[in-house]
Amino acid sequence: MTETTGNPNFDAASSNSPDADAVESAKVLAKMLRTDFEHILTNSLGLMPARLGWASSRTMADVARQSIQSMKDYRHRYPFAVSPLKYISVITFWIVKLKPINVMAFKRNGRWVESTNLNERVAYIWMRDKILQAAQSGDLKGFLASDESIVLAIENMFETIENETLYEEGDSDSVDPDDNRLRNNKQYETLYYLRFKKITAINIYESILHLLLPIKAFSAPR
Repeated sequence: MTETTGNPNFDAASSNSPDADAVESAKVLAKMLRTDFEHILTNSLGLMPARLGWASSRTMADVARQSIQSMKDYRHRYPFAVSPLKYISVITFWIVKLKPINVMAFKRNGRWVESTNLNERVAYIWMRDKILQAAQSGDLKGFLASDESIVLAIENMFETIENETLYEEGDSDSVDPDDNRLRNNKQYETLYYLRFKKITAINIYESILHLLLPIKAFSAPR
């Protein structure tokens, strides 16, 4: 029997069905990811797709297929421990690994924009939004409560990652030519590692746990 969370985003990715159903699940997941990416690009990053091929359909399908296969591998190794956080980690990894978005297909305020780390930015925002959605909907039950204080704590954590200065002015030689706002905070550092360092889905999963464990500890009954 296939375990479900009630959340179609996670259930499509975690299909443990025969191959024919896995193919259909990959199509569903690819379609959902495309919709999610378009929302992130236009609403979070202010970018308008200016070419029909702003995302490669074949690569998007590869992201979905590889994510589902990775989830099946997880289920064989950890049949009772595949959580939505693992789904989020796996899909984030394959977005970063396969880079389905064409970085030269967007305009902002009518001008062409080439953002070299665009796939990493979208992957990060997708991961952040899915963690928040999972917390709000109760999909993280057993790890985190779904009450408003927990959701607010997670929102504040991501706000800190995205806005808190890491270095005194002049201490950092990391420069993002696409967006200088990202050059001196934890988000930029995260994007840098996603783009240039060798990572795995497990690395991403462990990083998410590292971020959430203090919230879990703080919210535990005393």
